[in-house]
Amino acid sequence: MGSEPDNHERIARWKGMDDVWVGFYACQHTGSENPSFMRRQHGLLGYMNGLNMTFNYEFAIGPWNDRSYDLYKPMVIAYRNYGGFVDTLQWEGYREGIDDIRYATKLQQEIRKALASGNIDYVCEGRKALQYLAALDPDEMDLNCVRAEMIEYILKLMRMGGLCEENGK
Repeated sequence: MGSEPDNHERIARWKGMDDVWVGFYACQHTGSENPSFMRRQHGLLGYMNGLNMTFNYEFAIGPWNDRSYDLYKPMVIAYRNYGGFVDTLQWEGYREGIDDIRYATKLQQEIRKALASGNIDYVCEGRKALQYLAALDPDEMDLNCVRAEMIEYILKLMRMGGLCEENGK
């Protein structure tokens, strides 16, 4: 959809079409040279608002000069060269955002295991993790703190899950 990753009305319209992949584009194709902005926008902001894919211009073969076009800045966040790619601040933020999504997805998987386990302590810990995710404000959260907290929950749930399997519970 051509919109922001937190446009709830547009997201709901697309998600209502059935089991479809929904991502955003055209709202800061490349972003400013602000990796935190790119991380939030392409990471947990869209994820927590129901998007299930990222769709934007990560690479482009184009000018390295941001002032080469009169109307728009070139839509490039990583440049090709003969040895591979040249990173930019935007690209590093994008990569961090994708990593945030991976941690959140892993945490969701561990929560599902805990809730299905039948072990009251494990279920309780899974619910705490679920409550933590539900209480996050995607516009305001400190992404470094959120990632650290997600890792703590993931590790704790994995340990508890391993203990439950060992004890046959």
